[in-house]
Amino acid sequence: MSEKPFDPAIVGTLSRHAAAGGIERVVLRQDDFALEMTLAVPAGGVSETRIPFVADCAGILHWRHPDCPDVEAGGAAILKAGEVFAWLEAGGVILSQTAPAAGRGERRAEAGALVGYGTLLMELQTP
Repeated sequence: MSEKPFDPAIVGTLSRHAAAGGIERVVLRQDDFALEMTLAVPAGGVSETRIPFVADCAGILHWRHPDCPDVEAGGAAILKAGEVFAWLEAGGVILSQTAPAAGRGERRAEAGALVGYGTLLMELQTP
């Protein structure tokens, strides 16, 4: 068995979504490890969560692909997990930034800005 069978962030996200959907009990199993959760479903639903999307390197931020200006990344749109939401240009290399989760994205940095590692680029609202 591995030291960390389930990522706590993923378990937290799963439990919020399950509770919002009215699911009261979740059982996760991996190898010989099992996690059972009894969820308290709030009467008004679960409040939204904000997930920060940060730059994974330093570079110039682009919301449109520098070589293909017709291609724009998701802005205040609904993003899918794994979808490109921005590009960073660093030393002549263009690196895509992908969404680790799905939800509605809100840009928090200006196009053309020089950003550093860990700079907040976008916040994602999830149910």
